[in-house]
Amino acid sequence: VPDSLLWRRIAPEMPGHGSTELSEDDELTFEAFGDAAAEVLDRRAPGQRVPVAGVSMGAGVALALATRHPELVKRLILIRPSHLDTSPVPNLAAFVEIAGLLESGHDRRDGQDLFAGGVTYRAMLTAAPAMAMSLLGQFTRPRAAQRARVLREMATRLPLPSPDAYRGIDVPTLVL
Repeated sequence: VPDSLLWRRIAPEMPGHGSTELSEDDELTFEAFGDAAAEVLDRRAPGQRVPVAGVSMGAGVALALATRHPELVKRLILIRPSHLDTSPVPNLAAFVEIAGLLESGHDRRDGQDLFAGGVTYRAMLTAAPAMAMSLLGQFTRPRAAQRARVLREMATRLPLPSPDAYRGIDVPTLVL
């Protein structure tokens, strides 16, 4: 966002993402992440309804935030939502495969080589080369084995409990 606009970007990191630590007690659900985002908004924009945008899994967090804390959300922008209403999420099968390799002790080069030699990676390399390279990066993230739980669990979670729950979204919503 250009500095000339009177907007403030608030981008909370969820447990096990970015530089945020992951503990065994962290609940890895869209509900928990939506509640965490609500806590951040309560601190950073108290008493305000704000536009909320989310990319990929963040779109699911935005949906959970909007349905659990509608008093905080003015409008939604959902960019490339990776999770909608089917679990396990078919397009996230690669993350479950990577989690399995990491949890089996295959990290860094070993895990990358095993994954890169598989059908999932080769199909992704043909369909979306940038995504394929990003997937390989999961093996070299700091604390990759510990964060495998995020890959496995979030690939089977849904932002809302049922397709009917989407009808309860009562704010203007743009899906890109």
